[in-house]
Amino acid sequence: MLNHLHRKLSGSDSHASGSMQGWGKSYDRMVSLLSFGQEQKFRQSTLKLARIQPGERILEVGCGTGTLTLAAKAQAGPHSQVCGIDVAPDMIETARHKAAQAGREIEFQLSSIAAIPYPDGQFDLVLSSLMLHHLPGDALKRQGMQEVLRVLKPGGRLLIVDVAVPKNGLVHALASMVVGRGMMAHPVAEYIPLLEQVGFVKIETGPTQSFFLAYLSGKRGQNLIE
Repeated sequence: MLNHLHRKLSGSDSHASGSMQGWGKSYDRMVSLLSFGQEQKFRQSTLKLARIQPGERILEVGCGTGTLTLAAKAQAGPHSQVCGIDVAPDMIETARHKAAQAGREIEFQLSSIAAIPYPDGQFDLVLSSLMLHHLPGDALKRQGMQEVLRVLKPGGRLLIVDVAVPKNGLVHALASMVVGRGMMAHPVAEYIPLLEQVGFVKIETGPTQSFFLAYLSGKRGQNLIE
């Protein structure tokens, strides 16, 4: 099913932005099926890696229907500022509805990672979950990471969770069947040079609890040069 989704995304309407337009109402159900009901566990493991502190300012880029954004708000508490952006209007509509139902004050905006609608030095943490591989071309990825660096406070941190390539050949083949070969072609570790080039420091990568996902993290230096 996700393999079909990635073929859909390769079409002309979505290629320019990495949009998942049209999936807002069915995305949560699809993710639940593909994760065998383990999405909540996956989201919580992501938040554990993020080391969220009460009252932090947090942005999720490519927030989709807001599941991780809502979980981040719950962990950061009522005095936090938590925001999400996505390029798909139906995703943002669904995210706003979910936040209203949960009674959580979260700002969801229709926008791209390439033009984040917030001022410099706004956030303690930026999250990116299964989004970066959707961005077509190195130039757009670079622009997106430059924007993330811009909106982070000095010392602020970025956490990306995206594809890893399983070392076991059988597991690799199974993951390719589930998510598609195109998605598996861009493991998150390949973005390490990109983060270095745009100015992130203290870059780390490692496994997650999922057999085909890994994390990549970095920080904005306290000074322009660190």
